[in-house]
Amino acid sequence: MWTQYAAVPKQSALPYQQRASWPPCCSGTHRAAWSNFNTKALRAAARVWAMTDPLSLDVSAILMHLPHRHPFLLVDRVLEIHPGQSIRALKNVTYNEPFFTGHFPSRPLMPGVLVIEALVQTAGILSFVTAGGLPQETTRFYLEELDRARFRRPVIPGDQLLLCAQLERSVKTTLHFSTRAFVGDNEVASAEMMIAQLAD
Repeated sequence: MWTQYAAVPKQSALPYQQRASWPPCCSGTHRAAWSNFNTKALRAAARVWAMTDPLSLDVSAILMHLPHRHPFLLVDRVLEIHPGQSIRALKNVTYNEPFFTGHFPSRPLMPGVLVIEALVQTAGILSFVTAGGLPQETTRFYLEELDRARFRRPVIPGDQLLLCAQLERSVKTTLHFSTRAFVGDNEVASAEMMIAQLAD
């Protein structure tokens, strides 16, 4: 299944100038706790993935791992994903986004709640990949809690959002994430969230 995704070079393989320009939340390797959420086999698989090159997902793979569709799909590409650890993704903000028609006609701004939704979807992709399931099957993840949401600058047409999420810990079937969104080197939003695996 994973052979169709292209590997993204590790930071150590990139020039120092390029590595240094990455936002802080995207650097290094993050360890996640797997006390109750996963089986022993899945924990072992996560350790194997952590020792290999990260994965990248194109839009076709994103559609496999998210139930969202246009116009509410807010992730265009996954740059790299470490199952059980972290993810970096992109959202290209274009002028023809439907929400710009009314928010606001004189000065188009991406609603802050949609920036947070893009972060939730990014964390959702990491959740599905980590669990080894697809939304079309039996695995279901839902946003359970959002905390410490912060907005630091507006997002306007032409911006490219870099969406970062790290899995901080897991408690039973709930995953705890820290997330941050950037435009260039500037942080535009951040939030902590819990995503739970629930039965329909």
